[in-house]
Formats: sequence, C-alpha cells, structure tokens
Amino acid sequence: MLPFDRGLAYIAIPSHLKKPITKGWNLKQNCITDGADANKLDGKNVGIAHAYCEPITCCWDIDNYRVTKELFDLRGVELKNVLQKSNAAVMHSGRRNSLKAVFTLPESVGALVTKVVRRNDGVAYEFRCASTTGNTVCDVIPPSIHPSGTQYRWVQGDLTSIPEIPERLLAHWKNIIDDEAVAKKSATQSHIIQNWEHETPRKIALLRKQLTYISPDCDYPLWRDIIWAILNTGFPSAYAIARDWSEGAPHRYQYAHFHNTTESWSANRARHTWGTIYHYARMGGWHG
Repeated sequence: MLPFDRGLAYIAIPSHLKKPITKGWNLKQNCITDGADANKLDGKNVGIAHAYCEPITCCWDIDNYRVTKELFDLRGVELKNVLQKSNAAVMHSGRRNSLKAVFTLPESVGALVTKVVRRNDGVAYEFRCASTTGNTVCDVIPPSIHPSGTQYRWVQGDLTSIPEIPERLLAHWKNIIDDEAVAKKSATQSHIIQNWEHETPRKIALLRKQLTYISPDCDYPLWRDIIWAILNTGFPSAYAIARDWSEGAPHRYQYAHFHNTTESWSANRARHTWGTIYHYARMGGWHG
C-alpha cells in the first residue's frame, strides 16, 4: 500500500519497465499525489518523483555494491553502517550487487542535480533527485516489477518513514557538484585551458607531495593563498586536491568556508602560483 499522506509524488510506469514513457511525465502537474487518484497506478510500476515530494526526496542508487564499498572504504566510511545507522528506506530489485536507499533532503538545500560516479567503465553509484533543468527524476519503487521479472521489495524501512540524508553523504554529493562546476568554470578561461593538457600523474604526485609539507592548520591568509595557488595550476583535479589538503585539518575544515574561498578565487590572481606552494613547502622541510 502506497502512502498518500506523506507529501509524496508518484509516477505511473508501464509494468516491467524502469522508466516512464508518457510525454511530460517529469512535470509536477502530471504526478499523482492524491489517494483519490490511486487507481491510475493499478497494474503499473510506480516511480517516486523526488523533486516534487514534500519534503524533497532523493535516491542513493548503488549500482555496483562491491565497487561502491571499495570507494567508501578509501574514504574511511563503512557502507553497511551508513545504510543501517541512517535508517534509510532501502529497496532491492532482485538484481545482484545493487541497492537503492531513499532519503529526504534538507529544506535549505532544495532539489540537487543528479550526479553519477563511474569506475572501471561502469556506474558505481548515483545520487538522484533532479535534472539539470530542474525537473524531477524518478526511481521505481516496490511493489513494481523489474524488467528481468523480479519484484522490487523493501529490505529496510519503507516510504512511511524516510530519514534525512546523512550529512556525510550530502557533503559528498555537494563536492561532486562543485568539482564539476569548477572544472567547467576553468574551461572558459583561455590561459587555464592551455594548462589542461599538462596535468600528468607525475605533476599531480609532486603537487600532493609538496602539500604534505604545508599544514592546513595555519592562519587564514596562508590557507587562502595555498588554496588559490592550487586552483591557479589549472589542473582539472585542482579543486579536489585543494579540498583534500584542507580536510587535513578536520577540526578547522568547514565545507561552506572552503566553498566560499574557492568561489572568491580568480584565475587573474597570478601572484598565487605553484611557486607559492614551492616556497612554503621548502619552508616546511621539502627538499625535492
């Protein structure tokens, strides 16, 4: 039985299909939100329209559990504990090595753009909510039938009680969005574009090595200058490297503070270069 008293928005999908095919399915006015219209879902698969739910919902779609676990192990996060301790509404399609967890998003965040994390030429996991145009995406929910013939089922919780996404997952999602935004922003600056082809594993290793000799637990002006110097390398991975370095002082690192500092950076700040990093790394004991 689907709950209609939780502010959820549903989409009718032909049985045994994962995606809606009706024109305009991703528009709010075409969603089903009233129990009086529940008959429109009879005999059909059902999707949840995340961006139009109140509160807004999202899905952590784990397409490859093994690879996702490996990636989160590298982050020092136990995947199974995240799913269990968050009390997420977790569903299984019957397909091996995959799960979907449904959460709500904080009101202050709004509907986030869907992002996909790929590894080894395949999808590891997705954070799903809205499209780049602001329309909803949807996820098939129990008791729908998977194209393979298996039935979706809840393995933990259900839609009657959807918890808010854990802060750690939310921060990770935001970081992915920010990384892509910074890369696109850099691509519009001609002198940065010229440097893109020069990012090599060797240069990245050297930059990260030098940063180990500069403590992120420093005063703000130095911290800011190092952040801007990293960004000024023009490397596509510069934003992620700057964030990783900053997180080396977890008692001081704040996502909003870091984001604001990177937003205030301009590629025209030529005085903050790799030479800045070289200088302070030498002061810290680097002799490379």
